[in-house]
Amino acid sequence: MWKRKDLKAPARSNLKRRYWLIVFICFLMAFTAGEYGTTTTLSRSYTSAFSDVGAAAAQHHARRLNTENLGIFGVLIDNTATGQKLKKSYERPTKGVLAGMADSLQSGSHGLAGLLNTINKFGGDNAASEGFIALGGLILYLFFVIFIKNILIVGERRWFLENRIYHDASIFRLLFVYRDRCVKHVGWVMFVKTVKEFLWMLTIVGGIIKYFEYKAIPYILAENPDMTTKDVFKLARGMMKGYKWKLFILYISFWYWLMLSTFTAGLFRIFFLNGYMRGTEAEFFVRVRHEAITNEIACADQLQDAVLYVSPEDGITRYPGIVRKELKNPIIIDFRRKYSLINLILMFFMFSFFGWVWEVSLHLMNDGVFVNRGTMYGPWLPIYGTGGILVLVLLRRFRNNPPLTFILTMIICGIVEYATSWYLQWANGERWWDYSGYLLNLNGRICLEGLLVFAIGGTIFIYIIAPLNDALLNKLPVKGRVTVMIILLACFGVDAAYSHFVPNSGKGITDYKTTSSIIKYRLAAHSCSAPSTADHTFTASTAGIKRLN
Repeated sequence: MWKRKDLKAPARSNLKRRYWLIVFICFLMAFTAGEYGTTTTLSRSYTSAFSDVGAAAAQHHARRLNTENLGIFGVLIDNTATGQKLKKSYERPTKGVLAGMADSLQSGSHGLAGLLNTINKFGGDNAASEGFIALGGLILYLFFVIFIKNILIVGERRWFLENRIYHDASIFRLLFVYRDRCVKHVGWVMFVKTVKEFLWMLTIVGGIIKYFEYKAIPYILAENPDMTTKDVFKLARGMMKGYKWKLFILYISFWYWLMLSTFTAGLFRIFFLNGYMRGTEAEFFVRVRHEAITNEIACADQLQDAVLYVSPEDGITRYPGIVRKELKNPIIIDFRRKYSLINLILMFFMFSFFGWVWEVSLHLMNDGVFVNRGTMYGPWLPIYGTGGILVLVLLRRFRNNPPLTFILTMIICGIVEYATSWYLQWANGERWWDYSGYLLNLNGRICLEGLLVFAIGGTIFIYIIAPLNDALLNKLPVKGRVTVMIILLACFGVDAAYSHFVPNSGKGITDYKTTSSIIKYRLAAHSCSAPSTADHTFTASTAGIKRLN
């Protein structure tokens, strides 16, 4: 019978062998899918000058805990709930989809808790508007959970299983569910898992039991994403029978590492514990899987990917794969490709348009009104397109190293964003965004949280969006692409010339007030006298995740 040390030893070995890649994958999962508990607490906390102010800080901290497990989606919810403009008191906005969704999700971390609160909103004052806003936010959240978060969770489990045997496992195996076109089914099974966990949690004891039982489900789907929902749950129940307590003890055995992580503000989790625990968990599943097949547990015969667990004898370092089903027109993503000038210009406008939609949507969700974001009047934000094209061109030689690409993307985007902010304020005397109050912000022009979001988006652009767009553009006639490019450049040139003299500004665009003098006044007041109620409820002006041009 295997022991805990039999699980931890290979996990430590694999972590040592591919240390930086594992750290990067775990951090990416923490920031995008909310995995690994409090890993991103440090990067998403406010500076003490703003957050440690009496009761307001306590309320803010409580709300952050409730959105902790939503990953980057939780960041958006929490930033919206905190408020974007300078307020006289610490209050939560009531308008907008995200604000309504934040209210709906405050009582619990699951979408079902939000559904109950959403239904309740239809019975209150101004029921129609508030109810539909909250319902829209809930739908947006569920879409994220089903088609992004759940898919990445299964993909991460798959990568850790492959990395045990194949020492050159590609990071892009995180996206194998998309490649194999099993998104709907895998997303649905994982969503059913979430619903059942929520319902079982109402019984308390049953919830604890099912929590450990359902731990096997992502690993089952990672090996066979085509299994029916009924068979997945039946297999998980059979596999974990007699092993739930052992898994609990396995988690408890990391208590001293968790304590050390607490004392290091989560840094130890980021740089060691997350990868160590996930690798150990994968080793646990491998043993349990073997026992299930040996004992002929119901549905265990559907775990047929033996290549995933047997060391290759011919020196293969990457998973050779098995043919589960024939795919028509399989998706091929070649991120090493070269891009033509025409396609680069067209993708500049694509990414600029995406940035405009993103910023407009955030403001629409927050305040419930349409605002044309940016200094220009057309549907584009050039800072997004510029950042996207720069990382695509300048980081070509580093594409085979995703972690390094991620870091360099963050640096390039930071330079572009800071320079743009400085120039706009120098030229126009106004700010189009302000990160004052965020941890590790530089003059309110850039901040750690924003750069992480930009780095994630840029990395996805390099490895997925750009190659797919380039493949689609190459299917169009060259004359057609040139014509579209000329029209876009002409419209953009006219817009740039006009907005240079009459920049787009006003409410919701440039109404960010400089807070440095206010902060100094507050700090001086605190040092001279006891804090008043107004001081306790003071909050800084923040811009959320905004990077405009």
